[in-house]
Amino acid sequence: MGKRDSEKVFLSYASEDLKKVKEIYSGLTGRHLQVWLDKENVTAPGNKLPGAVTEVKNYLLTEKALL
Repeated sequence: MGKRDSEKVFLSYASEDLKKVKEIYSGLTGRHLQVWLDKENVTAPGNKLPGAVTEVKNYLLTEKALL
């Protein structure tokens, strides 16, 4: 995995975890990581998963996102 790929993070969460996930997002972006969070990165209607996200190798899931 190249350095560039290792700096990309995809955040998946349940809606009730949004406040905590936004804190995590801020912390990761503050460390210059490329973080995808739907509330921050959706640019057009229906554009939920940009192509770059499919190349991400680091995923952070909240427990409730898995249920």
